[in-house]
Amino acid sequence: IFMKISNFFRPKFQTFDVVFLALLLAFNVIFTAFPPINLPIAQLTFGFIPIAIAGYYYGPIGSVIVAALGDVFGTLIVSTGPLFLGFTLSAAITGLIFGFLLYQKPNILKISVAVVLNQLLVTLLINSYLISIVSSKATFLGLMATRSIQCAVMIPLQIIVLIFITRVVIGKLAPMFKKNHK
Repeated sequence: IFMKISNFFRPKFQTFDVVFLALLLAFNVIFTAFPPINLPIAQLTFGFIPIAIAGYYYGPIGSVIVAALGDVFGTLIVSTGPLFLGFTLSAAITGLIFGFLLYQKPNILKISVAVVLNQLLVTLLINSYLISIVSSKATFLGLMATRSIQCAVMIPLQIIVLIFITRVVIGKLAPMFKKNHK
């Protein structure tokens, strides 16, 4: 049991793993920077997908790497504002959530818990608080009111997307991972 727990927190990254994590990191930056899909009361971006895939294959370490570095590189490459490490920390928390709950055997319940926890804890609470710190015009309670509607819309959409990803995309990638992890 100790070996399994130890490997969970210290995976051995081979060349294939580093390259795949770098690809997921690049997709995270691209998906986050890409113009969002505008819904009537929310904006849908797909930056959570590479973080979830990293969490599935590499656990919390891989997903934290993709999420935190994706935030840093995305801010440095795309953003017009300065890097604020509070958002990097919230991205890392997103990685932890997806990494712990989706590692190797995601099911509908784990996917749902990961999305709900991420939306309520990170998006609604932490990010709303951080936005209220960096913005002189936004208040925490005002942000909570508008962002709660956004979270209510995003939760089912992200659950549906992640169920599709785990059933279709990860299934297609599985032979490649078995081949490179003998």
